[in-house]
Amino acid sequence: MDKTKVTKDFDSNTLIIERTFNAPRECVWDAYADPEQFSQ
Repeated sequence: MDKTKVTKDFDSNTLIIERTFNAPRECVWDAYADPEQFSQ
């Protein structure tokens, strides 16, 4: 199950979005780093 966590810090005007994927780290990195896979 994927999870998303959103943290807002109004003092520093920062928004942090963290996403946890239920997939091997290498597959997630390849999907993020490879522009060809990213377009899918």
